[in-house]
Amino acid sequence: MVARRARGAIFPLVASAGEGPVYAEGEEVKWVHVASTLGGPSTLTYITATGKEVPATALASRAP
Repeated sequence: MVARRARGAIFPLVASAGEGPVYAEGEEVKWVHVASTLGGPSTLTYITATGKEVPATALASRAP
């Protein structure tokens, strides 16, 4: 069986008009990594100013 490798792109996170910065685990998010695999789910990972990678699922589970 061949392992499927996620392919993705990294985008800078730009605050929209009237919105402040986005934070993940207490750090400001600077980039967003979107990845997918053929036939599999897409993933979203926030990358902070210090380079910490925080999966979006980790934050979604703590949403009010």
